[in-house]
Amino acid sequence: MKHVLFICTGNTCRSPMAEALAKDIFSKKGINITTSSRGIYALEGEAVSKNAVAVMNEMGINANNHTAKPFTDFDAQNADYIFTMTKNHKEFVVSRFPDKEHNTFTISEYSGQVAPQDVSDPFGGSLERYMSCAKELFELITIISDKLLGELK
Repeated sequence: MKHVLFICTGNTCRSPMAEALAKDIFSKKGINITTSSRGIYALEGEAVSKNAVAVMNEMGINANNHTAKPFTDFDAQNADYIFTMTKNHKEFVVSRFPDKEHNTFTISEYSGQVAPQDVSDPFGGSLERYMSCAKELFELITIISDKLLGELK
């Protein structure tokens, strides 16, 4: 089974929301891919942001039980696709794991955006900022899910 890994900085906002959204979208589309998320500078066990949980709950998705996990060699080696939130995250992954360059992308890059943009970090921001981030992730992951579905056929 294929595995998708989402990477951000602290694994308390963007990547956990991306993971939760992907699980929901993949499940609804019948895509048999597992997902997880990690943070480049995550503190093991830190709780997901309250605003991230609130936004996911508002979207009908439970993200209450997520705890932050740091990005490890094991994670890199076991991911079929690594989607990062920013270009800097991607550069970090590729610099540590050059053999993963072929399957590491910014999330907007893989979705096919002509000029890929970083997904901005809502950390410490308002509920509206988190909702904006979640909507952006939802749109990107919906596009990605269709692309992955095509690749799996």
